[in-house]
Amino acid sequence: MPDSCPICNSNKIVLFQRYPVFTLVECQDCGLLFQENLAPGAARLTELSAQTYNADWVTMRDTYLRSTFLEHAAFYMLLLNIFASPKSRLLEIGSGTGEFLYLAQAAGWNAVGLEPSAPSCAYARQKYGLDLRNSFWTPALFQQDPADQESSFDVVVFWHLLEHMTDPLQFLKEIKAVLKPGGLVLCCVPNRYSLTNDVYGKNSPLYLETDHFFHYTEKSLALLMQQASFNVLSLFCRQEPNRHASDLKAGQERFHTSNLTFQETMALMVNYQANFRGHELFCAARYTSPESRRE
Repeated sequence: MPDSCPICNSNKIVLFQRYPVFTLVECQDCGLLFQENLAPGAARLTELSAQTYNADWVTMRDTYLRSTFLEHAAFYMLLLNIFASPKSRLLEIGSGTGEFLYLAQAAGWNAVGLEPSAPSCAYARQKYGLDLRNSFWTPALFQQDPADQESSFDVVVFWHLLEHMTDPLQFLKEIKAVLKPGGLVLCCVPNRYSLTNDVYGKNSPLYLETDHFFHYTEKSLALLMQQASFNVLSLFCRQEPNRHASDLKAGQERFHTSNLTFQETMALMVNYQANFRGHELFCAARYTSPESRRE
């Protein structure tokens, strides 16, 4: 059992569940779930990525292309337009099959993407004409000249990536090396306190993902950002309509939702969002350099 929580440093760590190939433990202070015996580094990520984000995964993504654009990529673009100046320089880490990056470039952003899955990169090139950089994240890939602000990024985004990082605090600290002072980070992660997890309990498909090393709560995500010296501008929760409907169907006996009207279903959805029980946690945060803080 770990001695302390990697986010809030609390020593109130208890067993959550033992699964066939890993064990999840829980911090009773910030609510974070995390895998026992995590070792920082990319070796395990490399192995899991090859197993998970393969040609079959890309085929699945192509099947749900319309949903990916409508429920995810377009929503991410809306956030980008709300929090960032248009047509700035943007880096997406973990571009997947490229739908968000395609929309960002179409909207005039100077956007580049990084993706460790070779099949995903091949798909993005064939489908959208995107030249994703096929690699795991390392700040050396985008080594910046401190005197050349034009070589830095105005915005760095990573959607559903932090849960895959064995050392998320180190990752966020490295991000600052490629951001301009005052630069923006936009990200999202699955929510530990989601309806999906309520419905399926400890056998939730989110908990069973071998490469989901961390399961964040509102509190633990905010603490993580603060520890990395980011100023959190907004932290909110979202419940995707399609997922909401499927979760209610799966949990209709437990939650007595089989006879809800459409408007009652929608009211329940926004209630979950307002109370940080939706499927995704989103964060917008700004990097203020030490030099800027002294001014």
